[in-house]
Amino acid sequence: MFLRRKFPQSKQAQSQSEMADVLNNLNVLLNARRGAGSFDECFGLDTTAYRSHAEAAEILQRQVRENIEEYEPRLNVLSIEEEYNDEGKPFIEVLCELRSSGEVLKIKSSTDRGKFETMPFDPMLERE
Repeated sequence: MFLRRKFPQSKQAQSQSEMADVLNNLNVLLNARRGAGSFDECFGLDTTAYRSHAEAAEILQRQVRENIEEYEPRLNVLSIEEEYNDEGKPFIEVLCELRSSGEVLKIKSSTDRGKFETMPFDPMLERE
């Protein structure tokens, strides 16, 4: 990645490499556990037990927004929603916009592993 930045690239290649950087950073950031070996006590997400699902969802949504705004300034958070899968299990879905290109990406918490997955947003797939 470091060498790639040293050589001139087309606008499309620059956008793709920036998106790859952002996706990589988000995977690290949102899957890091708050207070677990980081120099910054606010880095990552808290995994402590909560009194209710509503409390957990509220805190998680707030921490996701705070972490993205603090540690990934190339993104603008468009929305953070609590959703439910077909089995009724809750997950968090975040839509962000890459400030430089306007490209949208989706961040989704995995209900079975408690991890976040990041991917470019494809509105055509959302219609299915």
